[in-house]
Amino acid sequence: MARWFCAAASLVLFVLGCGGPSLSNAAAELEDETNDLKIRLAAVDDLVATGGMEAVAHLHRVLADEGDDPRVRAKAAGGLGFFQNPDSLEVLVEALGDPDPEIRRQAGRSLVQFGALAVPSLIRTLAMEPEESDDIELYAAGEERRIAASRALVAIGQPAVGPLKAALAEYERGSFYWAMHPFANPKLPLSKEVAAAIQGPAPDPEEDFAATKVDSVGRFLNRIGH
Repeated sequence: MARWFCAAASLVLFVLGCGGPSLSNAAAELEDETNDLKIRLAAVDDLVATGGMEAVAHLHRVLADEGDDPRVRAKAAGGLGFFQNPDSLEVLVEALGDPDPEIRRQAGRSLVQFGALAVPSLIRTLAMEPEESDDIELYAAGEERRIAASRALVAIGQPAVGPLKAALAEYERGSFYWAMHPFANPKLPLSKEVAAAIQGPAPDPEEDFAATKVDSVGRFLNRIGH
């Protein structure tokens, strides 16, 4: 009996010792920039595997550190979609304007995983006009962020349609065209329909702007949900 008890106790200890990854160990391996790349990438997987919301802050720190390895930052951006923590929304939206295309792609994928929860943040991004500046990189980042936001909204589909149409209806003429312009990107589905709706001669000031332009774009928006 005693022998059976010892064997059972040993088995329990073995199982506990071989359990899932430790959040603290994974975080330490991730944030140690002297570690090998493979170790740091594996640490992101381990943080996601823990499922603990405490992991989110560690992923935020790595993603926000522009001096860190972009491959690790991209992995962190992709991992944040698993947790769907609202605190990650603005961090991911900011990453949509990153110079590294893989970081932008992973941030966009994570935002799509949020679904309807990400829509308000993405809509606000569309309306963000860059301030007058000689900083070409800053302007380019703003444009990349807006284009990536439009891609994410199209990918989210139906949950984005109502809020986006409501927001567009509130915009002044100039802001409306600015917000819709990223959707005319040739890389997006139905971009020609958007281009037809927002390009061409400037509408007459006497025209019922909301009733014509918003309705024509509304037809496009209704299609992205199907």
